[in-house]
Amino acid sequence: MAGEVHVSISGLEKLNVSLAQTLPMLDRLLSENETNARRTLQKVEFVLDDYTARTNTAYNEYQQALSELEYAKRYYEDVPEHYYRAVNLADAEYSRLSGCCDRIKSIRERFRQQSSGLCKKLAQEAEVYSAVLRKGTTFVEKYIDLLIRSRNAINDTGIAATSVRKDGLKKPSWNDICVAGSNTYRVSAYQGDKRTLLNGELPKNSTILIPLETSNADFCVKTDALGRVGEFKSPKVDYFGGDRSQYQQGKSVKVKDGLHGDDGGHLYPRQWGGPSELVNLVPMNAHVNRYGAWRNMEQNINEKLNYGNSVTDYAVKPLYEGSSRRPYGFEVSYVVNGEPHEVYIKNTVDNGA
Repeated sequence: MAGEVHVSISGLEKLNVSLAQTLPMLDRLLSENETNARRTLQKVEFVLDDYTARTNTAYNEYQQALSELEYAKRYYEDVPEHYYRAVNLADAEYSRLSGCCDRIKSIRERFRQQSSGLCKKLAQEAEVYSAVLRKGTTFVEKYIDLLIRSRNAINDTGIAATSVRKDGLKKPSWNDICVAGSNTYRVSAYQGDKRTLLNGELPKNSTILIPLETSNADFCVKTDALGRVGEFKSPKVDYFGGDRSQYQQGKSVKVKDGLHGDDGGHLYPRQWGGPSELVNLVPMNAHVNRYGAWRNMEQNINEKLNYGNSVTDYAVKPLYEGSSRRPYGFEVSYVVNGEPHEVYIKNTVDNGA
């Protein structure tokens, strides 16, 4: 038993030695394993952190993809609505353009009809103008006859063509205002350069009778207290024509208080046989005379004459302010086929607009 015990003790001692030798090794191994384990754990934690970061990034990208997908879904849901709206707008525009085409066709048809009517009207007016020309020929013949008769009368009576006599005359049959008397003057010659009374200072508060070149009647001119023309009357209006005196027209602006931009305007238009002398001229705003209210009045009467109407009892009253010889306006009256007409014309630029 003792031997066995000894053996056992010896074995234990060996075992103890072995353990003693083994424990450091175990400690070393444990220490190495712990270090390796920590390194491994650190690697695992690093991998886990990287995985977590990548996972978060992927999740965020996934969320963004979901958001874009939702936006795309809403957009593509709206596409049909936009498409149909565009189609409706296109249909409406087509309808509008179709309506415009129809209106253009209607305008073209109306224009064609109006053009046809205008051509007919022009043809009618051409006939009227032909009648006027024929009438003008008659006037020329009448004028020549009047010249011959006046020359014969001058030769028979011995009265010079330049003479102006003051006498008592019977009143003209066409109007009761031109009363003969001590202040009535008759010009004994027809249109000419030597009717001196008509180009100079006029007698005051007087009546001046001037032979019409289109008939056997007289113009009747009445003057006021300053020797200005207060009224210019003619029993009848008709075409005659005649040369203008640019000298007298310019002179009227100078001697009758004309303004810059004035014309020498005829109280009784020259185209109707009005005198070319100073007695028939006053400073008149050029725009009013050429393009404005005075011109419109003349054109209106011309139109009446063109269509064969009778225009009579023409009268114009120049209106003055103070002692000025330039009228600030005109009162014009005339009768067309028995119907009276009256026009007031301002002698200013604004009236000619």
